[in-house]
Amino acid sequence: MTRDLAGAAAKQGNANWALDRDTLRLSAHCPGIVINCRGAYVVKVPSGIDVSVTSPGSVTVVGLLCALRISTETGDVRLERTSGTLRLRSDSGRIHLVDARSADVDARTRRAPLSLAFARPPVHVVAISDAGDVNVKVPSAPAQYRVDGTAGNAAGVRVDIADAPSATRSIVARTDKGVARVRKAEK
Repeated sequence: MTRDLAGAAAKQGNANWALDRDTLRLSAHCPGIVINCRGAYVVKVPSGIDVSVTSPGSVTVVGLLCALRISTETGDVRLERTSGTLRLRSDSGRIHLVDARSADVDARTRRAPLSLAFARPPVHVVAISDAGDVNVKVPSAPAQYRVDGTAGNAAGVRVDIADAPSATRSIVARTDKGVARVRKAEK
């Protein structure tokens, strides 16, 4: 693990880490009203270890091959080249998944857009935003999907792949305020 602290977060007692059995807890606090405060941690995770992250700020994950459960308050969630089961939640941050090899993804945000792009055909995808655009892009491979696209108004749904009701693979793309789009990547 490495950490990068600046401003108030770098002051004694404002950043901590603790290992309790199988749980690593990291924190960086910015007490009061401060102009300069930043804390960033880089954690390298061995293969096969499931990861759960809860953060008030942003979380970035690159190249993990394990199950991930991530929850943020206002920060964005950004993932690249993941291959395990994903459970992603953000209250008001964006969720952005690129080059995913994950077969099972459930991503939900209350007040922000979300975008999921897959490098391999997923098996089960749920992408829901209460107030933001939802974009799901699957590879151009010949996989078939059961597709459920829903938006607050009918003009807000753009499903550019064939719906195969008997397919074993499924995609749910929903938004109350925004556009729900499901499409295949360009070749």
